[in-house]
Amino acid sequence: MIFRAGRTYTRGDQLLQIDRKLEDNLDYVLPARGDLPAGVSPAFVGFFFATRVGRFLTRFLILPFGGASWCWSFLITAWAAAAQIRASARV
Repeated sequence: MIFRAGRTYTRGDQLLQIDRKLEDNLDYVLPARGDLPAGVSPAFVGFFFATRVGRFLTRFLILPFGGASWCWSFLITAWAAAAQIRASARV
């Protein structure tokens, strides 16, 4: 069972495998892939949402510190914009 889950994780689930086959067969119908291959992004995201370690990291590190960093940068940007508006109003 563990080996089957490992193969599914590296090769993708059935839907992703069918998508890859259709992409090869319908070359002119489907749009071209982006910068990242389709298997990289789901595997990367799957780690953070499908494993215990990933869920722990997401819940207790990435979301709190990422959210705080985003809020802090928003406040700094808003403060700088307000200071620039006040400075231009004085002239």
